[in-house]
Amino acid sequence: MTKPLPLRYIQIETTTRCNQRCHFCPVSVSQRPKAVLSLEKVQQIIQGISEYPLEAVYLNGFNEPTYDKQLLDKVQSLRAAGLPLHLNSNGSGLTQTLTDGLLAAGVAGFTLNLSTLDAERYLATRGSRDLPNVIQHLEYLLAHKGAAQVNMLVLGQLDAVHAQDIQAIQTHFAPLGATLVICPIADFAAGATQVLKRRLYHTQLRGCIGQRHRHWLHFTPSAHAILCCQDYAQQYPVGDLHTQTPTEIYQSETFAQLRRWVEGEEPAPEDFICRTCVFALGSESYAEKTRQFFCAHCQLPAQLGNLAASCHQCVVYSHTQTPDTAA
Repeated sequence: MTKPLPLRYIQIETTTRCNQRCHFCPVSVSQRPKAVLSLEKVQQIIQGISEYPLEAVYLNGFNEPTYDKQLLDKVQSLRAAGLPLHLNSNGSGLTQTLTDGLLAAGVAGFTLNLSTLDAERYLATRGSRDLPNVIQHLEYLLAHKGAAQVNMLVLGQLDAVHAQDIQAIQTHFAPLGATLVICPIADFAAGATQVLKRRLYHTQLRGCIGQRHRHWLHFTPSAHAILCCQDYAQQYPVGDLHTQTPTEIYQSETFAQLRRWVEGEEPAPEDFICRTCVFALGSESYAEKTRQFFCAHCQLPAQLGNLAASCHQCVVYSHTQTPDTAA
């Protein structure tokens, strides 16, 4: 029977608000009711996870955290508890004042979702004209980042256009101290988008490449805990901060049942979220699955000239190098 391993990571989505409508994100086609996780609930999370030696807390989700008016207060509370903190953002709300506050509070890492420096393509794919402000904000962050790690997450279709965007972002931001991370766009398991050419379905389940069900807790703006970051519709709640502590949630039978489904120890429902997730482990090896869905049609090595400039910076490559990918 699958048992929860020591809790290592927390993901906190503090607000449902997002100022962009990226075509690959469920927010673009199915908006959720407005919600904001209160500072009180954040402090409840902090108190409830104090017994665990966490490796990281991530502030991200299907949202733009910099548009949470209490973001800095929440960051300061998390940092006062000594928690290593990482922020994911599209950069549009990362003003100089907010950046100064986040850096002063000791945010360890920033992941900036920036897919292109072409203004028209940015507008077409994100529904936003924020690019000039985003560039200015990121340049300021990189100039003042100190010891903080700054990653540029460059999403795309692994084609010639994606390669051009990677080169442009690399040329502009790498000299300033940014690290590029390449990521193919894909459908979220519980989302309404359809960007992959064919749908994925696992008839057999045997785990998760990210171990989300065993090492993580994911909290939503409505103060619920859900199975993983893919569950946009919150179909698989594992607990509720209004009535439970984080430890009670992590050790609950509800969560244990979902873990058994993820691992294939018990038959999961036919429409279970992991059956359509690219990060789930199934009957084939993870490397073979990613080859079929991504690597087989990837043009980046040919366009960029070498593996180090494409594969070795790609999240697909990094996942296939882990022991959990073995068939």
